Amino acid sequence: MAPMSVVPDITAAMTAKQQEHHPILTGVGNVAVGLGSPENVAIIAGTAGFGEIPAVGAQIIKRGLAAKFGADALQGAVQQYPELRKAIDEGRESDAKRLATEYLLGITFGVAGAKEAAAATPSIEAY
Repeated sequence: MAPMSVVPDITAAMTAKQQEHHPILTGVGNVAVGLGSPENVAIIAGTAGFGEIPAVGAQIIKRGLAAKFGADALQGAVQQYPELRKAIDEGRESDAKRLATEYLLGITFGVAGAKEAAAATPSIEAY
């Protein structure tokens, strides 16, 4: 059973052959579904909403949520690396491209979350 997400799973509409021929699109779709999980939607909404409240406590909460989001993304990428390495070593090009897409997006979101958590004045405009 697929995880619950507010983002439609585009890969569910693709055949296995289409997923194999479009591994980057498949990887982006998988990451999008993960971003649409109830937990991630709450974190994303929280970091945006708390940034608008001019209270010190709100900024601390926002930074904490950003740190959690970033740490979760980095942890997911680190856990996925062995599978990526194995796909590369075994010459499974399509799997390697899909996994590399998911891995790089995880690293990107992780760094963005960490940067937001550590920013002197957290703001989406910084990106």
